[in-house]
Amino acid sequence: NICIVLDASHSQRNNNLDKELQVLDQFMSKNKITSVTLKILRNDYQYQSKSTWSAVKSEILKTIRDGGTQFGSITESDNAHDAIFLLSDGIQTFGKTTPNFGNNKVFALNSNKEANHGFLRNVCKVRGG
Repeated sequence: NICIVLDASHSQRNNNLDKELQVLDQFMSKNKITSVTLKILRNDYQYQSKSTWSAVKSEILKTIRDGGTQFGSITESDNAHDAIFLLSDGIQTFGKTTPNFGNNKVFALNSNKEANHGFLRNVCKVRGG
């Protein structure tokens, strides 16, 4: 089971979502992924849906980018997912700053030059991604 954590905050409006989705398209196809969980990160962390990649991709494209980002609201159980893809610029705007990804592997995708690359690298390094 693959989980996509979509940072849907205001700062994400300037990223190249098409480029990020192309990477995910290749991964999903190559690895024959059939089930994808989508979670939305803004002021809080919300389960959105679990479905096929094409259905989740459609939801991602329809998601409005607004609000802030609170990485500390991310809470995942150990071994909940085979991998988590964090689509984010890594820019924290308020609240708790430390996400809890459990022991799940985390991979970050970011196409925005204005990003906290150090935060994204550290999250992936600590989580084996």
